[in-house]
Amino acid sequence: MTKEKQNPWPRLIVAFLIVAVILLIWTVVKTSQMPVHEENSFMTTYQDVEMNADTIYTQSQNFLKKYDILLVSEHEVRALEQEFYKKRGITTNVIKPWNEIELQLVDSEGNFVDNGNVEVLLSSPTMRIYDKEVDVKYLSKGKFSIGRINFEKSRRWQLIIKAMVSELTGLKNMELFIE
Repeated sequence: MTKEKQNPWPRLIVAFLIVAVILLIWTVVKTSQMPVHEENSFMTTYQDVEMNADTIYTQSQNFLKKYDILLVSEHEVRALEQEFYKKRGITTNVIKPWNEIELQLVDSEGNFVDNGNVEVLLSSPTMRIYDKEVDVKYLSKGKFSIGRINFEKSRRWQLIIKAMVSELTGLKNMELFIE
């Protein structure tokens, strides 16, 4: 009896399918173990942002044409050291831990806005578990104090600021680096 030469392709195809199914199962298991944190740059739920993205963006742009939110506490503005940030001219505010943080709401001419309301969320750009809603106190001349914040770690943070003056609402993110 002579052995007929068998075609290896059917076995190879079955082997590839088995490997693909194993890799698919492995991917699903690994991704389900990773923590997922919602984006909170707009200080609202992602469903609300998804339904009203154009309105939120337009309102914020209209607000920022008329008003601005400034960081006025003692801090240092420094360009980030990495080449990626230098090319784009991105700077960050460097703050010492336990320094008081103050914001100021001004109009386009630089006049103080006294009838505004400000909400602040201190956010870690990488993990939402470190996010803190911050109590904001109105001082005077459009100044708002966030107070002294205990930062657990020296890292990059964002101040997500939502300001309201009459019917206008604006959002602004400020980069902070705590030394």
